[in-house]
Amino acid sequence: MTEVGHIRDAYFNKGENISEIAKKFSKDRKTVRKYIQQDNFNRSSGIPHLLSQRRKAGMDSLSPIGDKSCF
Repeated sequence: MTEVGHIRDAYFNKGENISEIAKKFSKDRKTVRKYIQQDNFNRSSGIPHLLSQRRKAGMDSLSPIGDKSCF
């Protein structure tokens, strides 16, 4: 069983609260809560796909100006 499985088992089957589980597994209580609330672990964590989109470099929008010589 994975660590997430042990955390979920401690909460659902053994009745331990989130703070106890967080101390026991050395995890932040928000992480423990996320593991307990998540039903499908093959899915992303719910963060929109915005993070996977590549941002333009800072100078890309200025490239026509940057092509001209300053001297």
